[in-house]
Amino acid sequence: MALILDGILFELNTESRSTAFFIHNDDDDEYEFSLDCYFHANTFMDEEIKPYLCINAIPVDSDNMESVTGKTFEVKNIEEAMRREDTLCVFEHEPLESYKITVIEFKNDRAHIKCSGIAVTDGYARPYKTAKFELDCWLPVITNVNDWGKFGL
Repeated sequence: MALILDGILFELNTESRSTAFFIHNDDDDEYEFSLDCYFHANTFMDEEIKPYLCINAIPVDSDNMESVTGKTFEVKNIEEAMRREDTLCVFEHEPLESYKITVIEFKNDRAHIKCSGIAVTDGYARPYKTAKFELDCWLPVITNVNDWGKFGL
């Protein structure tokens, strides 16, 4: 359950309500999911950091979240990621340059997620700096505030 950023491993932090796979039902009775992942500290580019990954709402074609199992959602360029406001906070919140995310399975109120892509790590540099990332983790599935109790949070 970790993020690998440019070869550096960051363990997932599941000890708070900051890390989860959220399922939303919008006003049109359509479903979407999003995820937030906070990670424990490690050294990256000579600095101790605690990365944070935010993937915003992804629409689902069905009212059954199980239907997304095995499906991949892809953002192909930085402009799309910026429109969606999908970010990886390394030193500051920066857009993802591109990524693919797949929901592998749901089990015991958790979602197994794999995500890989390229993240901007220094948006101030010219040209900006990037790094490859991979995420493989199990996230608590949250559909409403009461779901946190299942995880002792």
